[in-house]
Amino acid sequence: MKLLFLLILLSAFSQVELVAQPVLNNVKLDKMLGTTVERKSQKLNTDGFSFKDTLGANVKWDFSKLAKVGSIGTSSYKYVKPSETPYGSKFPTANMAIVSLPSQNSYAFMNVTDEKMELHGSVGIASGTAYATIFDNIRIDGQYPFKYQDSYSDDFSYYPETTPDFKITGSVTQNYAGYGTFITPDYTATDVIMVKRVDVTVQGPSVTTSVMYSWNDPASMKLLGILQLTQAGVSFSYTIGGPNNVEDKQITKSLVISPNPSDGHSLFQIESSAQENATLEVTNMLGQVVEIQNVELNNGLNSLEISVPTTGIYSVNIRTTNHTWTTKWVVN
Repeated sequence: MKLLFLLILLSAFSQVELVAQPVLNNVKLDKMLGTTVERKSQKLNTDGFSFKDTLGANVKWDFSKLAKVGSIGTSSYKYVKPSETPYGSKFPTANMAIVSLPSQNSYAFMNVTDEKMELHGSVGIASGTAYATIFDNIRIDGQYPFKYQDSYSDDFSYYPETTPDFKITGSVTQNYAGYGTFITPDYTATDVIMVKRVDVTVQGPSVTTSVMYSWNDPASMKLLGILQLTQAGVSFSYTIGGPNNVEDKQITKSLVISPNPSDGHSLFQIESSAQENATLEVTNMLGQVVEIQNVELNNGLNSLEISVPTTGIYSVNIRTTNHTWTTKWVVN
């Protein structure tokens, strides 16, 4: 679960704008809210691989000789207002939530300003039960402007909502460590920025340290690669298609439900970029599927009438081969 939230936050951290090389500024909150980011990635075989901590200007990071392992993975996240989730009231000082798609089984709650990106807590769903983690000492996961060779460290502490006396402490250090050329078995990307992150977590007598490197393309604002060093070994994955991948793109507010809230009968409008088959699934807050349909979407605006008999908050997922649309539906 910890690795999952780190990947979610790295995706958010990669939403940066290049002002003047090599300075990074945070993207405005209103540009992030309502967008969905999809990332298709490929793992590489790192058995026997020794990563050289090469930092600096005009560096070449070459992973092209490593063999591909496993199938292509897909991860999607949506940036929404905390009030648009069932758990926003737990984090009153957060102004953005990052929701994993299509499962919606993990949430990260952030406070985003021009100067900082802070983690206030998270919620994970298992077997229909929500487990919240509360940060009583907020963790800074981005600090701006972030200049070449800048670094910062921040101490944090958090606890499970169900056991507030069980406190976990730690620190995070991030270093804008270098920029240069990033090479994978499929493509070469230039003017890529590398950020080194070190996490230390203390839980009772146990101390865990992990090191993560991320490569980001400032022009397209995409996360290109992640390498993690832990006690278990080395893992590495890169984004399929690189900076110019048309399938790895942002999808803005493509699913609209009207009215919402409703009395149980609403019109679903989906904007599709192609004719394709889709699956529409409506689930309640226990994770139970209450409605499922196979539909054919046409290029352009599609309208579907959906009804449910019971009041509550529902999760609506519409999935095709390449896209996922997700939103909340409130029935009074």
